[in-house]
Amino acid sequence: MKKLKTIVLLAIVCALGCACLAACGEKDTPGGGDPVAPVVPNTPTAGLAYALNEDSAGYTVTGLGEATDKNLVIPTEHEGKPVTKIGKQAFLNKRIQIDSVVIPNGIEEIEEGAFQGCASMTEVHIAASVETIKTAAFRDCNALTIYCEVKRRPDGWDESELSRLWRNIDTPVIFDYHNNDEDYNGYKYGVIDGVRYKAKEGEATVIRQPENLYGEIVLPSKVVINGSPYTCNEIGEKAFAGCVSLVAVTIPSTDMLLYVAGNITSDCTALTVYCEDSDQPDNWSKKWNSDNCPVVWDCKHTDTADDGNRYVFADGVRYAVKRGKATVVRQPRIGAKKTIAAEVSDPGGSHPVTAIAERAFESCVYTTEIVIGKNIEEIGSGAFRSCNLLEKLTVANDNETFHSAGNCIIDSKSKTLVAGCKSSIIPDDGSVTVIGEQAFVYCRRLVSLTIPDSVTEIGASAFFYCDRLESLTIGAGVTVIRTEAFGNCTKLKNLIIPLNVTTIEAYAFRYFSRENAVYCEAAKKPDGWDRDWARYENAVTSITVVWDCKNQ
Repeated sequence: MKKLKTIVLLAIVCALGCACLAACGEKDTPGGGDPVAPVVPNTPTAGLAYALNEDSAGYTVTGLGEATDKNLVIPTEHEGKPVTKIGKQAFLNKRIQIDSVVIPNGIEEIEEGAFQGCASMTEVHIAASVETIKTAAFRDCNALTIYCEVKRRPDGWDESELSRLWRNIDTPVIFDYHNNDEDYNGYKYGVIDGVRYKAKEGEATVIRQPENLYGEIVLPSKVVINGSPYTCNEIGEKAFAGCVSLVAVTIPSTDMLLYVAGNITSDCTALTVYCEDSDQPDNWSKKWNSDNCPVVWDCKHTDTADDGNRYVFADGVRYAVKRGKATVVRQPRIGAKKTIAAEVSDPGGSHPVTAIAERAFESCVYTTEIVIGKNIEEIGSGAFRSCNLLEKLTVANDNETFHSAGNCIIDSKSKTLVAGCKSSIIPDDGSVTVIGEQAFVYCRRLVSLTIPDSVTEIGASAFFYCDRLESLTIGAGVTVIRTEAFGNCTKLKNLIIPLNVTTIEAYAFRYFSRENAVYCEAAKKPDGWDRDWARYENAVTSITVVWDCKNQ
């Protein structure tokens, strides 16, 4: 398979180190040969959010605000007063928004959980003025290296409980970084073409990668770090874990005695692994491919994976090719707009893109627009589930199976709405008669919607886990509501079931709000409503029902 040029979103070259807990607090900085201090950005980031401190003498940074920089430099002052703190959970779970942070002299305290969950942050520089770092300030920053101006950990940096550290216990910490580039075990660290390594005594290991690693990468047999060559002899435990936008990794031949540790593909939902070896080497961990990502063995001579597909990544969209047709499969999460092509090409030729697999775009939480190509004939259930920011759905005008209207995708022949988003407006011109199975499943930004009178059926799990949906009007033409149609709609209020509804299947309101009643125009339960239609959970408890609501 022809590989695309390696694509990464990392913009900084960092050094990494593994400092053990005892050494962090008790030893002076080790010698480092000829250290090369990392380049530290120094232009203060504009647009951050602030709060005035209680003493009114300075400010605390409270969040990203309107800042768009990925490499943050905390300012030393704001509106004429000093900036002294990074606030509690100020940047909590900014998973791909931050690559690096510089905390300058003048900052005195980093509060609890300030950067927790910043899974793509690869380095932070902490000035000597920082006297206090509280619990979990850098927890779950799994790709992070911490550079400190001080030679040893100050007493005010929380190490009181092993399970509640200010950082992960295995987070590399490099003290006196202006004069040192090695950790206490003598490792040097670097980023080569977006991939992170640690190196020592002529050998290099691929270590934990940032979550925003994107596209396709080819691992080399050798790298150069700080001017010295190293042979790549290992891919470390969980090296690519959580890299949900990585679509291809090529692993070189084990002629170089490369060892692959366990769980390197953990949670890599869109990944294909290409191996130069013809089958799994004996010295690789049996659990190296823990998530069973498709693997192409002997990739220099074939591009077919062990699941029978050939994988193509083109213009930000991932496809699987088999029997002359291409299917849109699990997608990388990064990318605001995704356009599905009419056809894709690989060494086997050009192939029409005819299907979108079930859950193909699941959790593409940064995607705001999806365009469906002209050859799509099939869209799997829940194809766009958990795309919380999705607000625009369109279909090519010459598609003969589907069309779009009101940011809805509609099967033109069956008049079924197969997918919607937070901004959908269901057409009332008769072009939609069925809300399809999982049409709005996990659409967690949907707030209100009107189902027109032309609709006759609401499919199974159609609005499952729309947990911010507050207002829904069901048209008078609806006669059927399928199982779990409104499951987990915990904020839905004043829902009225029209008189014409003759069928409601079991658990249509499973895990519905216990506080919010369902209002029925019928005077009593119709015969076609399942006896468990209003069961809340486990066929034990029921939701509140108001009968004959028009006369109450």
